[in-house]
Amino acid sequence: MKNYKIKMLPAAKVDLGDMIDYLSQFYPSTALKQYDRIIEKINALKEFPFMHEEYPVDVIGFRYRKMWC
Repeated sequence: MKNYKIKMLPAAKVDLGDMIDYLSQFYPSTALKQYDRIIEKINALKEFPFMHEEYPVDVIGFRYRKMWC
């Protein structure tokens, strides 16, 4: 099976960090679990790149996927 390369946009990395920082203020263990869940779903895209809905636009030759956790 082919493995695809996954790249997170810098803005997505910042958003993820901000979300985890916010959650950890109130629910530290939940923040860590949520982070692990999101990273697991991102890593799953390497083997199953079509598992999430694609954004309808192509940006600089890249296609993006919407991921809901």
